[in-house]
Amino acid sequence: MSTITSPIISAPRIEGTPSGSGLPTVTLKKGSGTGTNYTTTSTSYVDVDTTNLAYSVVIPVGWKLTITVRATLENSAAISTVGVALADGATVINEARTRCESTGGRYPIALLWAITGAGATHNIRLQFRVFAAVTGTIHNVSASELPTMLFVLMPSN
Repeated sequence: MSTITSPIISAPRIEGTPSGSGLPTVTLKKGSGTGTNYTTTSTSYVDVDTTNLAYSVVIPVGWKLTITVRATLENSAAISTVGVALADGATVINEARTRCESTGGRYPIALLWAITGAGATHNIRLQFRVFAAVTGTIHNVSASELPTMLFVLMPSN
């Protein structure tokens, strides 16, 4: 009696596009959740948290990276604006602004983006700013109320 063994696939191809393991990946980046909110008084975009809310990735040719961000904003003064952005290196690639109508009000915000691969490295960071002399806040109060960034790297046509 002979034994039939199946081959081991070490680098599968999806749609004929090899890269690393050849499989899509999902990466979650999130704030520290330590109870200390992220704050800024900068009127230019600055990084929120370079340790926890940044991601460096090579996007292969024929692949795409999709990015979803969720955060809760607050402002120190009524009728003022806070901006949140995705930056790729030194370039802001997507941003959203919210006008905070009341001091201490919480305002959810989301960013969605996709980057087409060209075999280059991308350094994605979450940034924020204010548009007046106020303090902008991103809530980071617990393991369940914190900013999150979801990255999905996959083959794309």
